Amino acid sequence: MEATRRAFFACFLIAAASGCSEENSPPEETVREPALPIPVAHETRYATVAIAEGKPRICGGTLGRIDRHIEAVANILDVEPEPIEIYWHERSPNSGRAAAYFDHAAIVTFHQTLLHELVHAVSIPTLGRSDKMFIEGIANAYEEGNTLLKSNEGFDVSAALGLGSRGSGHFTRWLLETYGADAFKALFDTPTPSTEEILERMESAYGMTFDELEAEFFATAPAWYPEIGTCDGLDRYAWPEDSDRFRYENVADCAAPNAFGHMGDEDEPYFMAFVLEVPPGLIGREFTAPIVLPDSTGNLGGLTPCSIGYGPPGDAEAETDIWQSAVSPFLVGEFRTTAYRVELPFLADGEPVGVEIQLRE
Repeated sequence: MEATRRAFFACFLIAAASGCSEENSPPEETVREPALPIPVAHETRYATVAIAEGKPRICGGTLGRIDRHIEAVANILDVEPEPIEIYWHERSPNSGRAAAYFDHAAIVTFHQTLLHELVHAVSIPTLGRSDKMFIEGIANAYEEGNTLLKSNEGFDVSAALGLGSRGSGHFTRWLLETYGADAFKALFDTPTPSTEEILERMESAYGMTFDELEAEFFATAPAWYPEIGTCDGLDRYAWPEDSDRFRYENVADCAAPNAFGHMGDEDEPYFMAFVLEVPPGLIGREFTAPIVLPDSTGNLGGLTPCSIGYGPPGDAEAETDIWQSAVSPFLVGEFRTTAYRVELPFLADGEPVGVEIQLRE
């Protein structure tokens, strides 16, 4: 089945000049032209990636994360994802925006919107459509970054119906984590249910009125949810026992599974990444972390907690510094957890990358 799907992918994503044999062609009703006439640059387990001329390449770690994110969201929703087309392009022809979802599980994206648009490409073809609060809500719930009960824009669940506000991601994730996928999927259909139908479906699926569900959300939802997959797929390195410092050295290679990015310019370099495992005894200790090998980018590396856990329930005002991101070339921080994603920037293959993290007295 996988081989057939991959042959099908190659057929419908390559420009019209290339053809496919009848033996490998899918049924006629499923054949379609590619969303954009851009040559395919990469093929992963679940997606093909086409890159517009002049756009930089995509590193091996980002390609791996594409598959991991598709699989994670599909597991959360309990669906089998459709083959996904990903296009790195200046603007989406169907909206003029730099990120957009097409029909047929095709997205136009750039690095900052990749995970968000991938959620659309998993959920819409398999679930259908719903109120915009839930269409955007699920993408907001599993995009890059942590979701806050107290969003930047504030959030009123009742007022969010018909809108795609940022806070809808937190509400959507709470629905999924509290009540599971089956109830959530009842809110979707083709054609799109009306707002009145959505309210009726919510009461049927969750066994309470919308107002009751909203009240439970504000009383029990955690103050924040962590990003999923932050440190998945990375090599892990332990802090040396009885040592006051940790040192890492490597050579940049965009094709490597621990190399991330699809940027490649002076403002937005690629990154080599790994996980630093910190002994529990170092929690609370301050550290410094200069980059010790040449950094041609002039940009900042960083340390980000692999997971910030879940915030206290029902506390929209809760704040924490456990999920701080520290940056280099010279930083001072304090260990708050036992695992960090460390990112070191580079512009070209073969560049040395490295960092030394030292405990402060």
